[in-house]
Amino acid sequence: MNILLVEDDAYLSGYLATELRTSGHEVTTAHDGHVALQLVLDHQFEAVVLDRMLPQVDGLTVVRRLRADGITIPVVMLTALGQLCDRVDGLDGGADDYIVKPVDVDELHARLNALVRGRSWTISDNDTVSAKEIIISPKRLRAWYRGVALDLPKMEFNLLSELVRNEPHRDCRRP
Repeated sequence: MNILLVEDDAYLSGYLATELRTSGHEVTTAHDGHVALQLVLDHQFEAVVLDRMLPQVDGLTVVRRLRADGITIPVVMLTALGQLCDRVDGLDGGADDYIVKPVDVDELHARLNALVRGRSWTISDNDTVSAKEIIISPKRLRAWYRGVALDLPKMEFNLLSELVRNEPHRDCRRP
């Protein structure tokens, strides 16, 4: 799984990134919300682990902006704010899951797998374009081949989108 880890604590970020990589994931790290928003737009991640208290743009604002832009990438909010009102705000703000620090890496791994597994069945047809076994969601900047999410840089995603949109539709009826 290709994960964006957004955590401003350098020690915790390094630890979580190492542990997730050891579990077989690809991990990109960011240390503030502004960078996180840009990375989500520029890359194809399968999930985001997002600290709530970040410099520049806080995690709750990040997830709200993603959802306002129609980006439905699974987001696990990871934070020290564990009061009921904090958890409710995070989930109502658009997070798919909410974990209070300290985090157990095995639990984080299991929750990420559960979120991504659940999403693989909910590709929305109303904003997708397809050609054969490729599905593109231009609104979400996501692409799938045979149901598997593709990790494409923005330029390659745009090229694939154009190819899919302009794929000749052949009339299969016999004359």
